[in-house]
Amino acid sequence: HNSFPVLFVDFGLSSDAAQWCEQRGKVVSLPSDFPSMKHKSALEPIIVKRWEAAYGNGFWKGRPSWFKKPFALLQTPYEKSLWLDIDCEVKRDIGSLFDGTTDELSLAPEPEYAQQHMRAFSIRETEEKIYNSGVIFYLHGNQLILDWAREVLIRGNEFWSDQHLLSRLIFERQKKIHELSPADNWHMALGKNEQARIVHWLGDPGKEYICLNLHGFL
Repeated sequence: HNSFPVLFVDFGLSSDAAQWCEQRGKVVSLPSDFPSMKHKSALEPIIVKRWEAAYGNGFWKGRPSWFKKPFALLQTPYEKSLWLDIDCEVKRDIGSLFDGTTDELSLAPEPEYAQQHMRAFSIRETEEKIYNSGVIFYLHGNQLILDWAREVLIRGNEFWSDQHLLSRLIFERQKKIHELSPADNWHMALGKNEQARIVHWLGDPGKEYICLNLHGFL
């Protein structure tokens, strides 16, 4: 469902996976000198307790990679780019997302149930809206992406995930962004949606679906 060139950003591909990607697009690697996210033993105990109460403790292994995302977005050579997490499935034509838009940044908000969950555990401010960073449309040279990368270096350890830091920047600066429809970043937890253009297979259940349905590829 896509006729545009694809750029794969290597966060740690196996040689077989890298070869598969090279046959279908370009592959770039990120610099290796990223600041590491603090181990939970180095964080304030109250923060660790809050995060684990909200999301369990399985996220610690993947969390360091999440904060590489803004640096990955900066690798694009294209004027207009659509970032997709690796657990996003394109189900329909996405060409119209690129047509005629002048919006510098487009994101879909997290569903309401997720917003309330984060509020209950004090992971977001009362008036703050959390955006999902699994699908991001953006223009080359976007200042907010540059600032997001810079803020990872400064205060990334204060946030549970990369998207919470990005959402906080949008909130603090009262930045107006274009909101994608839920169908452009459909969360599998919301059930089946035949109209969804991009399905985001979040969490362990989503990864199990991917492994079961794409076993021949993996």
